[in-house]
Amino acid sequence: LADPDHDGPPDREGWDELASRPVELADGHLVAVRERPGDALPPGEARVVLGPTLVEWGRALPLEDGERVLLVAFPGLAAYDPKARYDVATQVARLGELLDALDVRRAHLAAADGFALFAWRYAAAHPERVASLVLVRPMGLRPDAPSEEEQAWLDGDLDAVLPPAEVAGDWLRGLPKRPSWAGEGLALRAADDLDAAAHACLRHLAGDLAPDAFGPASALAAVKAPALVVWGQHDRGSEPENAARFARALADGRTAMLDGCRGAPLEERPEQVAEATHAFWVGLRGEGGEGGEAAKVADDEART
Repeated sequence: LADPDHDGPPDREGWDELASRPVELADGHLVAVRERPGDALPPGEARVVLGPTLVEWGRALPLEDGERVLLVAFPGLAAYDPKARYDVATQVARLGELLDALDVRRAHLAAADGFALFAWRYAAAHPERVASLVLVRPMGLRPDAPSEEEQAWLDGDLDAVLPPAEVAGDWLRGLPKRPSWAGEGLALRAADDLDAAAHACLRHLAGDLAPDAFGPASALAAVKAPALVVWGQHDRGSEPENAARFARALADGRTAMLDGCRGAPLEERPEQVAEATHAFWVGLRGEGGEGGEAAKVADDEART
């Protein structure tokens, strides 16, 4: 992650002070590890949060004795390679390789947006490796009544969902100024024409993702792990009712609706997302990991 504005190692945008210890792996992964001694989780289990919008979420997560939380800057904007593939199947395979590299035999996965799509698709394909899921405004379920943004994705109209080419560089340049976007775009800022480089990057990522971005509810039914779906109550880009649809499609799903939140829960309400995540994890542990009533939140009545 070369940063032209700094000599030496890359600017981690708050990761070092967040982590008990930082870890760098091949294939663009930067991992912040938060851990406390104890026995809350069995050996080989860990909380794995996929990002990059992680710093506030990760910092706000309460840490129980014996918990290990791994905050991962997953390949994409955080470590963009124009020769790489970023389609769903490739990203799901990368997630499995990451868990192997971190020696996580069973993961409690948490992710947002497109990263949540990779998380639940991995859980559907490898149920033995996933103990639970937290999905924040996830992608992947074909909506009954698509919003303009969702319809653009379904139609493959990338120009409708991406920033215009002439301002893509400004959009990208602004991301690292917000502490939640740890590492985003650092590899692109050395480009001679940042607008062109950023627009090409975004079209590449979105183009790889678009063909498999939405699917039927039957695909979600293959996810057997208990799952929490977090959504903004006042989301305008994707109807909040989609949270209940997601939860109903899952074998063991429940929702947490964030009051006063629109379309960016990790930006707008990171503390509330962390509280909902922590309460879900604690409830599962209290029910022996099976997600009993103590962990459930009513689909269309929950308010966090």
